[in-house]
Amino acid sequence: MRAQRQRNLERSQVVPDWNQRHRNRHTTRSCEQVAECFAGKFMAEPNGRHHASDLENHRELLEGMRQDMEGIRHDIRHTTADADSVVLSMEVCITKAEAVPGTLPPCCPCAVTSMKS
Repeated sequence: MRAQRQRNLERSQVVPDWNQRHRNRHTTRSCEQVAECFAGKFMAEPNGRHHASDLENHRELLEGMRQDMEGIRHDIRHTTADADSVVLSMEVCITKAEAVPGTLPPCCPCAVTSMKS
């Protein structure tokens, strides 16, 4: 169980790099690419909003967000894991091509829980 927890912690560290490479308006993503970084089912809580996701609906969300997104930066505050899941607590800063009314602020708190599928 301890070894699986450690593997989960190590795997979670790819999230910021993956997002920097794949979350911008110049890229498109397949479900296979999303699976490189995310579990089959997970929770995301940007700015206190709770979103249950799977690979396909997260890919659709990313496709919608990318339209005016230049890039993204993560400041991971805390990571915890057990044998079945990882929780990342972070601040996420999004760089937009243009400011769009009604979107998330440039930086917001976020928690992501990745669960075994």
